[in-house]
Amino acid sequence: MEIKQYWTERAATDSANATTNDIFMRVLERETLIAHLRRLGCNASSRVLDAGCGDGETVFALDAAFGCTLAGRDFAPSMIELARARLAGAPNPRLDFAVGDVREVARNFGADAFDFISTDRCLINLESAAEQYDAIAGIAQALKPGGFYLAIENFIEGNDRLNEMRALYGLPPIAVRWHNKFFHEAKFVARMQTSFRTIEKFDFSSSYYFATRVIYSRLCAIEAKQPDYRHPIHEDSIKLPAIGDFSPIKLFVLGK
Repeated sequence: MEIKQYWTERAATDSANATTNDIFMRVLERETLIAHLRRLGCNASSRVLDAGCGDGETVFALDAAFGCTLAGRDFAPSMIELARARLAGAPNPRLDFAVGDVREVARNFGADAFDFISTDRCLINLESAAEQYDAIAGIAQALKPGGFYLAIENFIEGNDRLNEMRALYGLPPIAVRWHNKFFHEAKFVARMQTSFRTIEKFDFSSSYYFATRVIYSRLCAIEAKQPDYRHPIHEDSIKLPAIGDFSPIKLFVLGK
């Protein structure tokens, strides 16, 4: 699979930015995930799966926050190697990293295995909508009754609204990358209603994207500079309140 090869090679060649160049967006995602897990009652007795865990950074953050039992799975062996290399320096019996496919969560773990399951821009790497929704059905099966699936994924409508704002400032649109398949929000919500009893949506990254992909990008264009993901505006923008709907990345909290 070309997508799997892409992530395998990325982890092997750029271990410092294995999952994304936008390191502060990843910080915002982790902080948001932890805040909602805490709101939902995650604690030391919880069992949590990070499906598509990449280099394991989120799993380590969840361990620090909750001290619970955590499993990390990713289909790219080189990503799991990065996670295990970090774990080797500080063995932790609560953490379990292994190669695994998000499409096989129910098959690998069985029914009612986890209190919480999360994906973070994982399902968008599947090649078809059918695969995406089959994966979610397996995630729902692997959740305990009363458990929650926290989906941080990309939606085409938010990307369209972001590009509308960019156009106002004379900026080119941001295209969906070749290895990503974004969800359509209305269809996503309709399908989730068949597997989950509650659905909550959070546009947590809207202000961050407006500040970094519109305002900062416009300043870079004026100054004829390439955007820098380590520019202070990225770090400062994660502190902004969530306003509007100008980001493709959204959190859906789905209760079983």
